[in-house]
Amino acid sequence: MTPEKTHQIKSPINNSKQLMTYSLLESTGWTIIVTQNQKELFSYLDQLTRVFILITFITLLLILMISYFVSKRVTFPLQKLRRAIGNMDLDDLSNNDFPVVDKDNNSIAEIDALNIAFTKMNHKLSHSFNELLIARSQELDAKFLALQSQMDPHFLYNNLTNISVMAEEGMNKQIVTLCNNISFMLRYISTQNKQGVPLESEIDYTKRYLDSMKIRYEENLTFHFDIPKEMNDIVVPMLIIQPIIENSIKYGLNNSPPWNISVSGKIESNKWRITITDNGPGFDPIVLEEFNHFIETQIDILHIPDLQINGMGLKNIYIRLKLLYQNDTFFELQNHGEKGVSVTIGGLV
Repeated sequence: MTPEKTHQIKSPINNSKQLMTYSLLESTGWTIIVTQNQKELFSYLDQLTRVFILITFITLLLILMISYFVSKRVTFPLQKLRRAIGNMDLDDLSNNDFPVVDKDNNSIAEIDALNIAFTKMNHKLSHSFNELLIARSQELDAKFLALQSQMDPHFLYNNLTNISVMAEEGMNKQIVTLCNNISFMLRYISTQNKQGVPLESEIDYTKRYLDSMKIRYEENLTFHFDIPKEMNDIVVPMLIIQPIIENSIKYGLNNSPPWNISVSGKIESNKWRITITDNGPGFDPIVLEEFNHFIETQIDILHIPDLQINGMGLKNIYIRLKLLYQNDTFFELQNHGEKGVSVTIGGLV
């Protein structure tokens, strides 16, 4: 028997594809031919292929569903944690009102542990932030009071000398007035108040200072105040007017007398302004340029530059105004040629 051979043929009846297998029997010389419809022959294989594709599709679908639910258990808590971190800001920490991630019963243990750690971290941050705020507040208070407490000792030295001279000349009335003024001024500056004082008190302190100077310089010194009554209760830092007038007298002595000083005030658009004017020689242009540059420079109130202790310069006054009024601080120096100089300070009512 010869080996079987297979050929693809078409049926003469319906032109369908047929597989023909034939083999030659050597013993008889007969040829055995077997034909079968190709579609029927491979129908089982086609069914098996469709079943395999269906099983594969179902398997992939199950894998996708399982992956979705597993990823949801992992990513959903992480998304909530991310939103909580994104919503957290300094106001939340300062108010102890920070976002908390709720525990999800469907989440995995590691995610729960991460959420718990985040909540604990928020509590610690809140505690640390509050401690930092207290420390910074105390630091600012200390700096404010330190700047406020600076007083020129020469004022006391000069007046003690004046008292000695007046005692020798029998000026008892003037001595009493001068001693009362100095006593009031010492009590005033020894009262440390970081919240500020009424403007009326600051004006009263400045007038007593000028009264003391008037005893010394007599008719060579004149002064005038024009402060509206509605400004009396405005809260201002201590020692912001008298030091400016002290500078006016100090540098005004370079001109021939009389030395005139005026203090005027006004309120506009919920902002107060006080202008101190004198008839002195004015500011040196270099000094004026340096001070204006100092004002224009953004000052970090947490890192106040070191200032000299002996004396209360204009920088000292500006920084204390800045501590109290911040961006609403107003400070302006102007030279008026032969007419002297003016210093205008201000803040928010």
